Amino acid sequence: NALAKVKATMEVPWGLLPFEDISLVPEDAKWQKVTDKNIDAAIPNTEVYDLTWAEKELVGSVVYHKWRGYIDTETKLPVRVERWQKHTTERQYKLLAIIKVAYPDAVEIQSVINDAGF
Repeated sequence: NALAKVKATMEVPWGLLPFEDISLVPEDAKWQKVTDKNIDAAIPNTEVYDLTWAEKELVGSVVYHKWRGYIDTETKLPVRVERWQKHTTERQYKLLAIIKVAYPDAVEIQSVINDAGF
């Protein structure tokens, strides 16, 4: 039972990525570095990337999706992820969710291990 719990916590991408598997990314998806200086300055020492794609709904309309990741330039780890969406009739994307990522230090990890009885 304990092993199953640990395995569940190690499954990537912990909700950070828009797809559970890279094979699910649509072929027409576009990956690009964001060059807007205003966005780059939002979180210092990060590079910002957008993944955009479109999905056709059953009723025939199109939904446009944007995943934006702020990547720490030193660690290369995500520190913030945003999910955006717009419909065919809308001019601008609407922000759906923001996920801020924090990484525990060695002391915090050791504490969790000790508390779990390992």
